[in-house]
This record gives sequence, C-alpha cells and structure tokens, in this order.
Amino acid sequence: DFCCYLGHQITRTKFFRERTLKAVLENIPDTPKGKFYAHLSKKNWWYVNFMLGLNSGWAFYSSRKDSHKVAIVNNTLIPFVTSDNPVINMHSSIDSLQPGEAPVYMDLYIAISPRYAYMINDSPDFNHLAGGISEADVQRFNSRVADMAHLSVYSNEREVLAGMKWKPAS
Repeated sequence: DFCCYLGHQITRTKFFRERTLKAVLENIPDTPKGKFYAHLSKKNWWYVNFMLGLNSGWAFYSSRKDSHKVAIVNNTLIPFVTSDNPVINMHSSIDSLQPGEAPVYMDLYIAISPRYAYMINDSPDFNHLAGGISEADVQRFNSRVADMAHLSVYSNEREVLAGMKWKPAS
C-alpha cells in the first residue's frame, strides 16, 4: 500500500502532469489524427495518471528486495519541509543530466512529517541516515525539495521558510 501511495504521490502533481504532457504532445505529429490523439491525451490524463501511479507503485514493490530502504528520524531543530512536488530524486547522477534527459537511477525521498522521512534508493549512498541525520543533511534535503517544488514549499515553522532561498520551477 505504501509503495502504491508513493507512486501516486509522484504522478499526481501538476509539475509531473505538465512535464509529461509536454513531452507526449511534442512527439505527436501535427496532423488531424495527431490532434485527435493530443486531445485524448489531455482529456484522459486522469486515467493515464492513475495507471502511471499504480505502475510506479508496483515497480517500487517488485524491486523491494533490490532497493535500499531508509527510514529517517530527524532529531535536529530544523524540520523537514515538503512541497507540491513531494517525492524527489536525490541520486547523485541527476546533477549531470542534460535538459529533457530522463534519470537512470533513483534515490527517492519523501518527507512524511517535519520529523520523519523515507527513502527507497538504488544506491547505498543514504543508508547511513538510518542511524541519524545532521542539520547539514536536513538543510540539503530541504534545499533539494525547494529546488524541485513547482510553486509551493510547506513547513510547520515560518522561520524555516523565511530562511530558504528558492524560486518556483519553470
């Protein structure tokens, strides 16, 4: 159930919808038949979104024996933040991707609350966080969440948001 929830948290966002539809529509020819398919893609996005969420959740579940799972407890004075794009890829390889290039690896992070977060990872890079997280790590996660936000970042402490420098994704 949690894997299905995670899959839907990825695919349900406006950010995901806009980027995915843009990629789909750019590959549809400008013909009457192509325009019809473009119309159907937009009209039935709700169904495509639902199926993508289910398939993503199944992929997380079916690869559970191969992935590294990390439950993170934040005992620092800085709370985790979240955004309107709540599940983000923290894998180091995404920093070197070209625009429009899809990631090959994922280290997925989701803040469940200001104190708890969870990761399902391809790499072992974050396994050490199961033993505790530093303020620097919390700030790193929060900065990445803010960088990947579509329009909004959320926190239970106003001061945390006031101290963040971020701009909505374009």
